Amino acid sequence: MRFSRAAVATVLLLLAACGPPGPDRSTVLSAEDARASTPQQLQILLNAAGNPDASLRAQAVRALGRLERPSLVDSIAQHLDDPDPVVRAHSADALAQSVFGSDGSRVLDTLAGRAEVEQDPWVRGVLARSLGRLHLGRVGLGRVENTFAQLGRISSTLLSLSHAFDGGPLPDSALVQVALGIESFVRLNVDKLPANGAMKDRLRDLLGTGLDRTDAGRDAMHVRALATMALGEAGALDAESMRRALDDPAPDVRADAARFLGTLPEPDRRKLVGRALADASPHVRFAAVRSLIPQPRTSSSCSTLEAAATGDTAWSVKFIALAGLQQPCPDRSAQRTLLRRVAGSFDPAGARDWHEPAIALVGLAHIAPASARTLLPRFLTSPDPFVRAWAAQAAGALGRVPTLDSLAADSSDNVRTAAIQELVRLRGHDADSVLLAQTSRDDPQLLLTAADLLKGSPRGVEVAREALSAFERISRARRETYRDPRRALLARVGELGDSSLAPRLDPYLRDYDPRVARDVADILSRWTEHTVEAHPEPLPPPTLPTSAQLDSIERTTVLLHMRRGGTIAVRLFPNAAPTNAFRFARQAREGYFDGLTFHRVIPNYIIQGGSPSANEYQGSPRYSRDEVGLLVHWRGRVGLSTRGRDTGDGQIFINLGDNVSFDHQYTVWGEVVSGMDVADAVQEGDVIERAEVRAEG
Repeated sequence: MRFSRAAVATVLLLLAACGPPGPDRSTVLSAEDARASTPQQLQILLNAAGNPDASLRAQAVRALGRLERPSLVDSIAQHLDDPDPVVRAHSADALAQSVFGSDGSRVLDTLAGRAEVEQDPWVRGVLARSLGRLHLGRVGLGRVENTFAQLGRISSTLLSLSHAFDGGPLPDSALVQVALGIESFVRLNVDKLPANGAMKDRLRDLLGTGLDRTDAGRDAMHVRALATMALGEAGALDAESMRRALDDPAPDVRADAARFLGTLPEPDRRKLVGRALADASPHVRFAAVRSLIPQPRTSSSCSTLEAAATGDTAWSVKFIALAGLQQPCPDRSAQRTLLRRVAGSFDPAGARDWHEPAIALVGLAHIAPASARTLLPRFLTSPDPFVRAWAAQAAGALGRVPTLDSLAADSSDNVRTAAIQELVRLRGHDADSVLLAQTSRDDPQLLLTAADLLKGSPRGVEVAREALSAFERISRARRETYRDPRRALLARVGELGDSSLAPRLDPYLRDYDPRVARDVADILSRWTEHTVEAHPEPLPPPTLPTSAQLDSIERTTVLLHMRRGGTIAVRLFPNAAPTNAFRFARQAREGYFDGLTFHRVIPNYIIQGGSPSANEYQGSPRYSRDEVGLLVHWRGRVGLSTRGRDTGDGQIFINLGDNVSFDHQYTVWGEVVSGMDVADAVQEGDVIERAEVRAEG
């Protein structure tokens, strides 16, 4: 007699319930946080995936996928038959994650096969999303042909999954998962996809999702937005589809459509750009102006940019229009006048609203250098380092080497970083003495930048010695998050040094960072011409949250009170991202974010902040690991800033748009529940006055 895999799984779960106690939530979290680096830890996850508790099975299966080990494909795949649909959904997601960064062909047949029998609508949606994000490897001509066949199979399966098992309509909550899969599939494979009329027709159908229903909510809106993006990425957002999308009642859909206005031929583009520029939503107007920037400058496009830079009520639209005016127009007179007026309005001792003048100054440096040279000094005397960093860009465009030499000795390391980049662009290795002077500083971004710019320096061993001294100095802090500058400095030591430096490197074979220890071993192996082994001594693992703490965080909101005014309220997701939600709440409670800035601001995209040095490379000492999964980077979701896997340093970002390309690459650990208007208004350098942790209930 044959039994189904689901029946066998059910029997095994019942038998497990009669045995000794298995792993709990905390045990699984500990094994996952350690990345199951020992056989015992991996076994904990495998055992938990067969636990009678469905929530624990889902947690364990998700953890197995997060390890991103193709060797675990078979162990994960068996849970596609789990009696609980939530476990099956996490299994599908985990299968795709297990081959993240490698050939997804290994799980294609398994996922597509499950799609043929799966009846639960939401699980069908997750299967589609998982299939759509697979990267298919290509090796040799035969592999290319096979890949095209595989792409065809994914395409047909996605179309099938966009309907219920019985052929009827899917609920919006499931259809949005399918739309995520289709958008990802198109984005990843647009250069390889043959003409697919059925897929384009289905996407055009999805443009109308929910518009004929009074009960349609955000899921329906997201389906329409994703269909718009997929059509745009495929070059299939024709004038009629564009009109439909620009008439959508949801500004998010209209903004996504406006991103692709530049793909339309004239005169359709001109007419529809005008419609988008008249939209009530600044997000739509911003996207419309941004679509003009890659286009050749014409009198018409320049007039549009000039009008937006002076007449629009939204700061973000003005900023992007001013940035677009850095390229010369056919008639530069109006362009010069506008940029001179805006840059000339800057008062170094006055208002905090320096952004428009700074952007205009850089544009003026390209368009009217004489005017920019006259105005530059007032920016150089600003007490705000963000302003002086912009001034360094202008000085570089003007070729002002003495000014850049002075800025390379600025009190702000961020200004120094901007200055040395411009200096090297102008002087090449003639600026190496200025670069070497930076190695006495401790800012990680500055050290990383200087080390990279010193590549190939003719000063050879001198550079290697200075780089090694800087490496030794910052290594004493034993900060995991100094990995990037430390490795960059070691790269210069290895490139330009010699075996005379080996005794100074030997101790770092036991470095606390395994990657740094391996770098040292590689350098010493090259110098000595025999294999040297690394023996890293990692730091003790960080303290993990208890179940009680995670339960408490689930009822917690963190309020970011902004110095400009307004509050951004963030709800945490401790079940999806326990270690990162816990870390953020703890840091907020300890006052870590008080007085820090949002140093990276891209309207309609993201704001990023939480760095003590207001740059990409300075954060808290310890890394946190990624906790990717089914949460989507919708507008308002809060994510973990990283520079590679498991390199969270405490910095955060808030999605100002639907950044679905971030999914399964960056962790979502929270969501803005009020104050998105405040987040939209954040400008570069804006300060978080304080973070307040508020418990509910």
